[in-house]
Amino acid sequence: YNLSNIIISNNLNNIENSTFEHCESLKNITIPNSIKHIGERAFAYCYSLDEIIIPNSVEYIGRNAFSDCSNLSKIILSDSIESIEQYVFAHCYNLNEIRIPDSVKCIDKGSFWMCFDLEIIRISNNTNEIGKNAFEGCNNLTIITPVDAYAEIYAKDNNIPYQNE
Repeated sequence: YNLSNIIISNNLNNIENSTFEHCESLKNITIPNSIKHIGERAFAYCYSLDEIIIPNSVEYIGRNAFSDCSNLSKIILSDSIESIEQYVFAHCYNLNEIRIPDSVKCIDKGSFWMCFDLEIIRISNNTNEIGKNAFEGCNNLTIITPVDAYAEIYAKDNNIPYQNE
């Protein structure tokens, strides 16, 4: 697929499973405020995608939605999602920093699997569940979190450096 730029219509509410999967040339996408649901693998293997802004209208992002977007370096997440699903950002090698919105209660297993360049993740005290191997392979990671938040406990239990904000 030679798609490089996509503007999604305001008439759509969902981006279905695998809609743009393997659009390897896709560099830019504009997601409108009408979108509420991004399906599984919707943007998986979009190797050229380097930035994604997920509007606050989005309430759900499916498993592996952005997995293997190896050039993705900037992600701004919706303040309406409650869960970071399994492997949603796995193998996003260039991702350096991300803020998890206060609305997120769960970061599921493998969510940031092998994001080698991920150095900083900000997690609020509203997140009370972090799945196994959520940050596997993120060897330079520091979790920034409030004192006594679940993310601090998770960091201690998994020998991940953390700082309190």
